[in-house]
Amino acid sequence: MTSPSAAAAPGEPEPVRGVLLLHGWQNRRPLGHWQGWLTEELAARGHLVRYPQLPQPDDPDLDTWLATVQEQLAGLGDVEVTERVLVCHSLACLLWLHLVAGSDGAGPLVDRVLLIAPPSP
Repeated sequence: MTSPSAAAAPGEPEPVRGVLLLHGWQNRRPLGHWQGWLTEELAARGHLVRYPQLPQPDDPDLDTWLATVQEQLAGLGDVEVTERVLVCHSLACLLWLHLVAGSDGAGPLVDRVLLIAPPSP
């Protein structure tokens, strides 16, 4: 497996990243939203992209959201990708911090994390 930051040599296929995109509070995937656009752009470039609708976005339950993210991350491990990338928006940033705090430290859950607009107090 190539390193996550390695670019493809001429004539070799580009690396395929597994990207998990997590929305925040109250997201219902409105048309034209940047998260939908990003999902389409990454998929068009050949990356495996997952953009799940988290349960009950108006009244999120931490345990339910954590279980959903763990399931989605496990699914990324089932395919051949050069890098696992997590993109979190809003409340999903805190969700990620909860997930990391509760992990057993056995290994990295993802290779890269992008936290976008974490919620403020």
